[in-house]
Amino acid sequence: YMSPEQAKGKRVDRRADVWAFGAVVFEMLTGHRAFQGEDVSDTLASVLAKEPVWEDLPQETPPALRQVLRLCLTKDANLRVRDMADVRLAISGAFGTSAVEHVGPNATRGARAIAAMAIAAIAGALIAALTLTWGARAPTAPTGPTTRSSVMVPRTRPVPDRMCFPCRILAISSDGMEIAYTGVNPDLPPGERDAQLQLQLRSLTTLDVRDLPGTSGATQPFFSPDGKWIAFFTGKGELAKVSLAGGNPITLVEELEGSRWGSGVWTQDGTIVFATNSSALASVSAEGGDTSVLTALDESAGESSHRFPALVPGNRAVLFTVFDSAGPHIEAVMRDSGERRVVIENGYAPKVLASRHLLFQRGESILVAPFDVDDLKVAGPSVPLVDAVRFDSASLSSIPLAQLAVSETGTLVYLPPASHLGTLGLVGRDGAFEPLGLPPGYVETPRAAPNGRSVAFIEARGMDSEVRIYDLERGGTTKLPSEGRVRFLAWNPDGRSLTIGEHGVNGGIVSRKLNSPREAQLLVPEREDVGLRDFSWSPDGARLAYTVQKGRQYDVWVTTFGESPTTQPFLDSAGGEYGSAFSPDGRWLAYASTESGRDEVYIRRYPSGERFAVSTDGGSGPVWSPDGREIYFRGAGKLFAVSVTATSGGDGLVLGAAVPLFDLRAPGPTGVIEEYESSSISGISYDILPDGKRFLMVKRAAEQGTREIVLVQNWFSELEQLAPHDN
Repeated sequence: YMSPEQAKGKRVDRRADVWAFGAVVFEMLTGHRAFQGEDVSDTLASVLAKEPVWEDLPQETPPALRQVLRLCLTKDANLRVRDMADVRLAISGAFGTSAVEHVGPNATRGARAIAAMAIAAIAGALIAALTLTWGARAPTAPTGPTTRSSVMVPRTRPVPDRMCFPCRILAISSDGMEIAYTGVNPDLPPGERDAQLQLQLRSLTTLDVRDLPGTSGATQPFFSPDGKWIAFFTGKGELAKVSLAGGNPITLVEELEGSRWGSGVWTQDGTIVFATNSSALASVSAEGGDTSVLTALDESAGESSHRFPALVPGNRAVLFTVFDSAGPHIEAVMRDSGERRVVIENGYAPKVLASRHLLFQRGESILVAPFDVDDLKVAGPSVPLVDAVRFDSASLSSIPLAQLAVSETGTLVYLPPASHLGTLGLVGRDGAFEPLGLPPGYVETPRAAPNGRSVAFIEARGMDSEVRIYDLERGGTTKLPSEGRVRFLAWNPDGRSLTIGEHGVNGGIVSRKLNSPREAQLLVPEREDVGLRDFSWSPDGARLAYTVQKGRQYDVWVTTFGESPTTQPFLDSAGGEYGSAFSPDGRWLAYASTESGRDEVYIRRYPSGERFAVSTDGGSGPVWSPDGREIYFRGAGKLFAVSVTATSGGDGLVLGAAVPLFDLRAPGPTGVIEEYESSSISGISYDILPDGKRFLMVKRAAEQGTREIVLVQNWFSELEQLAPHDN
């Protein structure tokens, strides 16, 4: 019943109602649809390319009614009847012979029956047309074998290879005909984080991918039930929606803390249930207005957030993930009473499928089980899916989230895994790269030892991660035992210990000696509401600077050790400060800040004094030279060096001009663009050896973005064999 212009994703108006009206009346007169196909794709292809079989209309159909139907089902919207008011006038005879009323006295019984049927059909078909065109669709799953294929997106609008936060960047409409994804749009001006990410719409009825204007920085998209809107979150604390027919996005909720990590679902009754990474479930009308609380955090049980809402058919309940000290589990909440009950003890990110299955995650396993939607409980064993799906997570300490989406008609879409293997090596000031000889791996945060004989780095292994130390003189690596997942590290000034960020029981910033690593000294305890990163010791080992992240705010704190330890913020302006580094003499602290509206590198006297700007055209990731006479930073795709000279009194600095050393992106031996990891708001990813001549960096293929989305059609048929129902 969908008009050709609607099937192509173009702007629709009243003429789409006229088309649907004609399709309904044709079906009532002939007993079969005007446009038929084995599945949704074939049906839409028929709408776009074929004509109704007019000869199937009963012989007694009045000529005027035939003409009305032809005018309603004209594929060119410009030639179609303008709106239903004109259709009514045509049927009533305003433009000549009536289509249904002027049936002569000698007409056959069939002709009079058809006239009566058409009159009765007008009201019903009008209602059906409006419902089918504008209301909530109730698609049905096609039958047939399960098929897998690749849906390609343009090279100019790829899906980013990695996301720096745990979110889904794929969504599919209820009828399985529209795919939305967060793509890279290089035509957008670079600027704040994720500025060049934009929602893209890929229709399965056409080969086009189109930008959705006004959605720069959008994440976590999800469709309205009728497929006419997409809701999404932004990094600016907003929940918004945008119409696929065109127009600017409409903000529904503002000032959401942690909105970048938001998740939501659009219900059939026009309500959006949503949450962020630090909140319980709330709801808001899809038209906007005040928000309502759906769940409340039980702090006595250690609950930190309720996330990933999923609607249960019938709208009476919502499944969601509870994050607490014991780990994530799935609960259901009744929308009318607020009653909660546990559904899955160990799992997260639920999705109730139209096939009466529950899809959910357990680490990097995607599981599916039969589900009783009435009793809200699993009705059979959980079995894993075998498709190789990509997972994204914010860090080694956060949950991985599968990049997939499922329609009501049983169409599954997912992203294939992306490779982020990197090679650790030494880079000269001219950009020449010398690999250390280690096999490629998931390498992060390399740090050179103070004596220059070894380097430490973090290697990710699935959901786990470990600290490894490589001997530059003799080769070979050793593993440093640690507790829980690790992220970020720094050498202690004496070179005999490592400071590590550990996530888990008794986690936080800890110090471990190389000769007795199982004995850990807890320096800064872990907290549920903040993240700790970017560690830097003063040369005397008396002070530790680090970044404290709380929501969207980044500040630099310093802990002073000794007889009376103190912990206090050093930089906590309205802008975000991160990536701090003590100078070799301990008198200065370099850092990056967003105070000016973009990332820039500064140096400030410690513990107080004047501030000096190091970069003037964007920069991050400051690293001091071993002698303190230079400071390096990343900016505009290059590594820069700035000379640093202290004034005669020692209280001031004279900084030279920023000199580019080498490009961070360049063609590799095979012509593929490769890049050196350098720094970001999530950590400084390079270091310099004590000789001051070579940088320690990770080199990997540049993030070009993937062009492939895997499409699995008739997936429910396979699903029933994988996890069958008892009845």
